Amino acid sequence: LITSPYSLICVIGNGLLGQVVAWVLITKSLRVLNFSLSGLLMLAQPAICYVFDCIFLGRNTKILQVIGCLIVLVSIYYTIRLGQKKEVVAKEG
Repeated sequence: LITSPYSLICVIGNGLLGQVVAWVLITKSLRVLNFSLSGLLMLAQPAICYVFDCIFLGRNTKILQVIGCLIVLVSIYYTIRLGQKKEVVAKEG
């Protein structure tokens, strides 16, 4: 609910930083990273936001939520590492 000019500025700032700047950075990074890595990193975004929510905003959380978040992050990390190993093997061969 926007009740003051400060609230309006916060909403606009959140929209600009959280959406416009983020998507500009994402589209620029697509030129540098391969698409599979970019996709994996975008899958990590909700899990990382959840971790930040717990750390900085004190979100009440349950153990199953933490386990689910860890499964997502570990799976993404493992997939990225596996892809790097395949690239090294392909370059050596």
